[in-house]
Amino acid sequence: MVVITVNDVDCYYDSAKVLEGIKLKIGKGDFVGIIGTNGSGKTTLLRAISGTLKPRKGTVFLEDIDVNRIKKLELARKMAVVPQDTNILFDFTSFDIVMMGRNPHVDRLRFESEKDVQAVEKAMEFTGSLQFANRPIGSLSAGERQRVSIARALAQEPEIILLDEPTSHLDIGFQLEILELLLKLSEKEKLTVIAVFHDLNLAAVYCKTILLLKGGMVMACGNIDDVIRPEIIRDAYGVNVDVKLHPLTGSPYIVPLARVGSRVQKKNLKVHVICGGGTGSALFKTLVDEGYDVSAGVLSWPDSDYEYAGALGIDVVGESPFCSVGEQSSEENLARIRDADAVILTDMPVSTGNIKNLEAFKIAVEEGKLAICVGQTTPEKRDFAGGRAVQLLDEIYRMNVVLVNDAHNAIKVLTDGARWKKDS
Repeated sequence: MVVITVNDVDCYYDSAKVLEGIKLKIGKGDFVGIIGTNGSGKTTLLRAISGTLKPRKGTVFLEDIDVNRIKKLELARKMAVVPQDTNILFDFTSFDIVMMGRNPHVDRLRFESEKDVQAVEKAMEFTGSLQFANRPIGSLSAGERQRVSIARALAQEPEIILLDEPTSHLDIGFQLEILELLLKLSEKEKLTVIAVFHDLNLAAVYCKTILLLKGGMVMACGNIDDVIRPEIIRDAYGVNVDVKLHPLTGSPYIVPLARVGSRVQKKNLKVHVICGGGTGSALFKTLVDEGYDVSAGVLSWPDSDYEYAGALGIDVVGESPFCSVGEQSSEENLARIRDADAVILTDMPVSTGNIKNLEAFKIAVEEGKLAICVGQTTPEKRDFAGGRAVQLLDEIYRMNVVLVNDAHNAIKVLTDGARWKKDS
């Protein structure tokens, strides 16, 4: 059942357009995380959904009714909002603040009932704020005030709750408690939760749906696996990341690697890496951090080198999973090699499936490329091609190649290669 529909919404602040063409459907009991950089329009979208900000174009529907046509009191019985910052001018007690959440349910001509008191106490107990129920709100820390704000929203007994960075002022223990509570309400009580997150890993653990905004537009929307992907996060945030599955939760988690363009000055040297089986990952990181223009191939998923190269934004010649290197990918690999100034071969395992990569390296040596072999594994231990790899490597090692033990020494060779290129 769809409870909220955002239909082609544009929002402005004066003449500045903040949201453009937003389309979104949210079902009953869904847990939606809104992510994006600062200024991407996350809070504005919450304001549009809550009816606080009327779109210049398009409509937000609650079920099939325009939210801007619903009376505020009626809307408050269905939808609660926890803002990012709560400014309270008077020093009410925390209990009084949470009781304000009962206003949509209380007749103006009577006092709060026992039912209202019980709802407030239950909400405060849920959020761990009952212990300071009688303390003035001004005496609480930012994290404690946040818990009171969430308790006030829960005391409304809404069907939908909107939260703007609900965990921003909380320590990790209360972050998890609040999100576990919201997840439980979503799954058991079918409370629809829409929350803005800065912590992508928390969003990945708790949300069913992720909406990624960039520049006021929807960049990606879907389940966790569709959105929390290295190339999408890199394009949205300008950060190279690695995305792994947590062994206990099964949820993807993000490991930041480097901000795009924040490294040392780019070097005028293109390096192509021939690797596989995880032998290229450390080399990739070193080359990228040093500022080299890096490509790699031929690699395929689920090879960890393929995943790591993608996370770093490296140009990879790819092949279908579990397939041998084909003619097309082999030709693309040779094209990258011929465009490069230097070619590096790791001590990758060689099978009949990837022996064309080794043959491509030999061609690079024959054509006079700066050729570096990295690693200490003997050819015999690397050969899973019936002796063909040992034969090729023996031929390669007798040619004009540089043998080094690790990535650090490879960088030294590349530095000398760059000087040679400049002098020539």
